[in-house]
Amino acid sequence: MALQIAGIVDTRYGVKGCDFLLPYGLASLKLVEHLARDALGETHDEIRLPTFVSEDVLRKEERVVARLRNLREREAGEDLGDLRQVLDDGDGGTAATTSGRDGIYRVRDGLLLRPKRGSLAALCSMLPLWIRSHADLPFRAFHAAPAFEVLRGRHVPLLQSAERTVVEAFVVEACVDNHAAVEAAVEAAQRILYRLGISFLATKRPDWSSRPGAWYTVAIDALVNGSAVQVFSSSSLDQAYSREFGITFEGEDGDTQYPHVSSSSLDCSRLLGASVAVVPGPILLPPAIAPIQVIVVPIFRGGGGGDEAVLAAALRVRDDLERSRGLRCRVDSRMGRRRPGQKFAEWELKGVPLRIEIGQREVAEGTVVVCRRAAGGRTVPAAEAAEAAALDLEAVERDLSLASDARWSDLVRMLPGARLEAGGEVTFEGGAPDPGFVYELAFCGTERMAEALERATGLTFLGYSLKMYRGDRACALTGKPTKNRAFLATSIS
Repeated sequence: MALQIAGIVDTRYGVKGCDFLLPYGLASLKLVEHLARDALGETHDEIRLPTFVSEDVLRKEERVVARLRNLREREAGEDLGDLRQVLDDGDGGTAATTSGRDGIYRVRDGLLLRPKRGSLAALCSMLPLWIRSHADLPFRAFHAAPAFEVLRGRHVPLLQSAERTVVEAFVVEACVDNHAAVEAAVEAAQRILYRLGISFLATKRPDWSSRPGAWYTVAIDALVNGSAVQVFSSSSLDQAYSREFGITFEGEDGDTQYPHVSSSSLDCSRLLGASVAVVPGPILLPPAIAPIQVIVVPIFRGGGGGDEAVLAAALRVRDDLERSRGLRCRVDSRMGRRRPGQKFAEWELKGVPLRIEIGQREVAEGTVVVCRRAAGGRTVPAAEAAEAAALDLEAVERDLSLASDARWSDLVRMLPGARLEAGGEVTFEGGAPDPGFVYELAFCGTERMAEALERATGLTFLGYSLKMYRGDRACALTGKPTKNRAFLATSIS
C-alpha cells in the first residue's frame, strides 16, 4: 500500500506477479539503471539483446550445465584443467533437453521468451561472428532490459515479480585468469548499494547454488526485513561457453584459442524495492534515485500580492538549485484549500528527501527554510539555498549508510549452539533459530551438512563471505578449525 500511495507501483493489475509501474516509480527505476550505466559506461559498450531466443540456443546452454554438473558429481575436486578437457571432449553425460522446461515462457515451438539466465547464451550464439582474433578482445558489453521468469512463490512488489528490469554485463577475454572481471563487477555493485543505504551480504555461492554452468558465482543479497534478497551476481564461466558455442580467436602466436567468459547481473527492480523497504515508516528514497530530490513549497496566505511574490521566490530557488547544483527539483504551486501541512505530508509519503519552505516572512528576510526528515528545519539565506540543499542531501545519504550498518548489526547473529547427530541431522540446544534473522557461522562442512542445516533451520545456506575470519575458528558442526565464514538466511533468489 505504501508503494501505491507513493506513486511507485500499483499491484492491482490482473496478472499475478506483475508490477504496474507508475510514473514516479518508473522515473526512480530509470535512475537505478543510470547508476549501473555510469558504473559500466567507461569500460563496456551497450547492446540490446532480442526478447526471444531459440530453443536450440538454450539447448546448447543446457549441455554446458549438464557437463559441469556431471563432472562435479563424478570427480569432485578435479582441477580446472580436467574440467576443460571434459568440456573439450564433449563428454556431457546425460543428454540435456528443453522439453518440459520449468520456469520459461514458450511462445511457439522452437521459440521462447528469453529467460533471465538465457541472455548469455543468446549473446554467445553471435560472438563467433564478431570475434576472430586477439585484436577483437577483450569484448565488454552490457544491456538493460526486462527479465522474465515464472513466479513460484508469493508476489512481493518489486522484490519477487514475474518481470523485473536487470542490467547484465558480459566480459570475453583472452586471459587465463578472469577473476579480475568478477572482482571489478562485485566492487561496482557494492558501491551502488552503499549509495542506496542498503544493508547487504556479499558471498561466494557454494557449487550447488552457483549459476548453472558457472565455475563459481559471487552474489550480493540485500537484507530486507530479515530476508536475503539476491540483487546481484557475477559468475566466471571459464571456457565452457566458448567451447560449446564455437567461439575462438587467433592468438598472437597464430594458435587457435578459446576465450574466457564472465557474466554479471544487477537487478534494478529489486534494488528499488530494497531501497524503499529498508526504511521504517514512510518511504524515504535515497537522493541518488529520487525523481524529486528537493520539493520547494511556497506558503500561500490566500489572496493579496504577497502570494505572487512568494511563488516568484520559490521559482527562483528552484532554478538556482537546478542550474548551479544539477538537483532535481519541483515547486508545489498548488493553491486553494490544500494547507501547507497537507503538502508536507504528501511529499514525505512519496519519499522526497528534502523540502524547502518559503513564506512571506522568508521573502521579506531574504531567507528560506531547509527541512530534512527527522532533523527539523533550518533557516538559511536564499542565496545559499543551493549549497545548503546539496549538503543536506549528502547528509541524507550518509545517514542512510549509517542506518544500514546498524541494521546489519541488528539482523546478523551468530548461529546458536548446533550439534551434528550421528545420523547426519543437525539439532540445536535451544530450539531452531528464529527465521527473522541472518545467521553467521564458521563452516568447513560438505554439501550434505549444509543441506542438514537448511532442513533443521528452514533457512538457505547463502555461501561464504568474501571476508574470511582472520584466525581459525571451530566449525559450528564439526569443531574443526576453519577460516570460512558462512551465512544462513531466508532467501529470495
